[in-house]
Amino acid sequence: MAKKAAMEAGHKASMEAIKQGLSFDEATRLSREAMLFALNEYKPKVVGHEKALLNVYNIRNKFVEKENERSGIFTEEVEINDYPQFVRAKVQSWDYLSSIGEMTSCKVQVKGQFYEVGRKPPPGHRRLYLLVEGQSKHEVSSAVKEIKRNLEEHVVQNARH
Repeated sequence: MAKKAAMEAGHKASMEAIKQGLSFDEATRLSREAMLFALNEYKPKVVGHEKALLNVYNIRNKFVEKENERSGIFTEEVEINDYPQFVRAKVQSWDYLSSIGEMTSCKVQVKGQFYEVGRKPPPGHRRLYLLVEGQSKHEVSSAVKEIKRNLEEHVVQNARH
């Protein structure tokens, strides 16, 4: 019951945000707030609040992904949280992100927050990652492949020194 109510609230908020022409981040924020409100209203008895919230986020993410694909927007994430600090710094730099964008025609954004290895982020928060967004699956997969190649290259270079 809570899951269904949260999904419906998140869907309704997402659709309203899309109709209003809000950005992906704003639509996500509004959807998350609506889902949290719905979950707080229904307080599931069998499933813990945290687990229910994670399930709802997963369902919402799948919905957003399908809606984006219908709109010609393809996305993929590359988690960078557990890489060494110097590697994270290089792939988060404006120069690096813009070079990937120029090579692949994709938009790359830094998302999430850094958490020490082994430390679990609180519900509703994400570990540090790069969000790659493009107009085709091929563009996005090319950008992701190049990012992963660079990550590994920087790790290997540091290991040699």
